[in-house]
Amino acid sequence: MFVIASDRYVCYLSSMILDPAGNNDSILNPGETVDIPTWVKNWGQLTAYGVTARLRTHDLNARVTDSAKTFGDIVAGDSAWTGTDGFGLQVSSSVGNGYAIACSLICRDTDDSVWVSNVTFLVGTAVLKQPSLVVVDTAHGGNGNGRVDPDETADLVIGIRNNGMGHGYNCRAVLRSTDARLHVEDSTALYGTIRKGDSANSGTDFFTVRAEAGIPLETEISCTLDLYADGGYANSEPVTVVVGEFRTVDPIPDGPRLPALYYAYDECDTAYQPHPTFEWTEISGVGTAITFSHNDAVVTVDLPALFGPFYFYGQRYTRISVSADGWIAPGADTTRRYHNVPLPDPSTPPGMVCLNWDDLYPNYQSQGYVYHYHDTDNHRFVIEYDSVAYYNPRSVRDKFQVLIYDTTVVTFTGDNAVVVQYMTANRYTSSTVGIEDPERAIAIQALYDGNYHRGCAQIAPGRAIKYTTDPPDPTWIAEETPVGLLLARRGLVVAPNPVSRAALVYWQVERDAEVSLQVFDPSGRVVRTLEHGRHAAGTYTTKWNGRDDAGRELARGIYFVRLEAGGVRLVSKTVLTE
Repeated sequence: MFVIASDRYVCYLSSMILDPAGNNDSILNPGETVDIPTWVKNWGQLTAYGVTARLRTHDLNARVTDSAKTFGDIVAGDSAWTGTDGFGLQVSSSVGNGYAIACSLICRDTDDSVWVSNVTFLVGTAVLKQPSLVVVDTAHGGNGNGRVDPDETADLVIGIRNNGMGHGYNCRAVLRSTDARLHVEDSTALYGTIRKGDSANSGTDFFTVRAEAGIPLETEISCTLDLYADGGYANSEPVTVVVGEFRTVDPIPDGPRLPALYYAYDECDTAYQPHPTFEWTEISGVGTAITFSHNDAVVTVDLPALFGPFYFYGQRYTRISVSADGWIAPGADTTRRYHNVPLPDPSTPPGMVCLNWDDLYPNYQSQGYVYHYHDTDNHRFVIEYDSVAYYNPRSVRDKFQVLIYDTTVVTFTGDNAVVVQYMTANRYTSSTVGIEDPERAIAIQALYDGNYHRGCAQIAPGRAIKYTTDPPDPTWIAEETPVGLLLARRGLVVAPNPVSRAALVYWQVERDAEVSLQVFDPSGRVVRTLEHGRHAAGTYTTKWNGRDDAGRELARGIYFVRLEAGGVRLVSKTVLTE
């Protein structure tokens, strides 16, 4: 305190808090009545005789219970104190941490000199915060990787810090999950005393949580930690529990959204049933070369009738746009786009599949062509970039291809499975790799300008990436795709497909109509009429035994089931194997 020297000048010097009737921690807490031993000092040059003092406050949340003290004579430069029996002060229980009680200390001597000091006393309480969370996943059969994984029970050690001006006594906490997929099986923990400025954890008094199997990796689960301490302290802190972590051996879901529809699996994701195997299909000797009018041109290719439609994000296509710059898109979009961007992006072609979207130069120096080929034996349409040069530097080339499987290769939703394969890996440092939905709002970005998604293994010779709606749930089997889901999306489903001996044809009629349900061979000849006549709106099931109208067994091969009802025509491709 700075004062101006005079003959006599007595004012406040310091004080302390004694609270033997409270928790005896020498901190002014809400609801306590305390003693305040106080020192005053004569800052003047002469002795002050018969000094007395009174403590006053106008704060409605405080009351002075002992206001008058006598200090006697105080020589120049000396100090005096009240003794342990200091001023008395009572504080309301409703005030919080850091509440300031403004007081006046009025000192007087026998010469009737008066000096007033402004004094503030601060209230201290515990203020508990959650600064840390550690996962211990070894006691309940977990894998010990230090995180909560899907379908795992784990213990949580949550650290608490006291940021308040008072100590926390008998501190405790209750953990609550706001997401039904994360179950809190042991919700309470005791922390004991946490002194101001200190941190503590519950030691071996763990919280225990169980994550359900279907939670996507790196899902942030919001929880609430309710914190309590003696004296009526209560507070709630948000806690985030992250379930799982993407590794290079995990599939990448599309997003941003939950749940995902498409996933990207590479051949390193061996723990997941849908993962692909690298099996190069060379088509440069048998495929049709695509002629690009410009090194950034886009050419539209019609899908063969025997291949059938390409279903992508639930939409049906019969053509594919092939870009010279390493991307394809369902439908017809011939706008040149050589400059790659992150996915998703509203400026991109709808429904992109980016094999290696970069500024490429097909046919440079009459080398590095792009081919397409219908591989009927393996039920797929292949587009290959056969050692295509980069625009800069043109001395570098890469060889890669995309395999689009027809709908006889069953997926969870009936959308075609797409596999991209990489024979070489000479660059891939400035490209985009991934897929994007036709609305250009949802995407999987496996790679952009050298930055890989954590779930994507680095592109190397022999790498394969499969884009499919088959989920990573190991309990799902492709042959058991829910027919109801496919029927709702398509209106006509043949199952099983391929057909061995017999199959069921599931079909829908949206309104009362004349119905024709027939089977055609690849030449377009009707070989079997399954239904003919008027039907009410509804869902139907018809059995087909793989025979023609005369009862003869049909030859192995591709057939088409066609439904016509109320002006709507639907076709489903199937393969008869026996």
